[in-house]
Amino acid sequence: LYLMNSDGSNLQQIHNEGYGIHPVWSPAGDWIAFIGEGGLWLMRSDGSEEHLLVESFEWGMPRALAWSPDSRKIVYVTIARSWYAEVWTIQPDGQDLSLVREIDDCFDIIHAGWSADGRQVGVDCLSPERALFLVMNADGSGELETAASLDDWFPYYWPRLEKAK
Repeated sequence: LYLMNSDGSNLQQIHNEGYGIHPVWSPAGDWIAFIGEGGLWLMRSDGSEEHLLVESFEWGMPRALAWSPDSRKIVYVTIARSWYAEVWTIQPDGQDLSLVREIDDCFDIIHAGWSADGRQVGVDCLSPERALFLVMNADGSGELETAASLDDWFPYYWPRLEKAK
C-alpha cells in the first residue's frame, strides 16, 4: 500500500508485507483497515502500528470491509463456503468480534457499508441469478431486507456525508 499527496507528490510505501487490498480509512482518518496476508489488518495512516486484527479462518478471507460512521466498529464479510457468506463486526481494538448474519445463496461480496446512523449494515452480494443488495441491523437482530440499490451506502468520497469539492 502506498500513500501520496493529492497532487501525486511524496509517494511513500506504508505496507510492504505480502499484499494489501481494499484499504479503507477510518472516518477520523487516523487508521487504515485492509485485507492482507492472513486476514484483516489495521495500521495508523502513516503505516505505523500495523497489526493483524482478525486472522483468516479456514473458511475464507475477509472480502469486503467498512468502518462505522463513528469509527467504533469495522464490518467485514467472508465467503464461508460455496454460496454462503458471513457478516462480522469487530472493534478496532480487537474486542467484541460478533457474527451479525449468515447469508445463503451468495458466492461473492462486492461491498459492505454502514447506514449514516450506524445502526444498519448493507452488503452488495452476488448470487447465481443477480446482484442482491441486502440490509440488516448491525447488532444482528431483526430480518434481513432486500433493497433496490445501495448506492447511498458506498460513498466514493470522505468524509462520508460531504462530497469532494
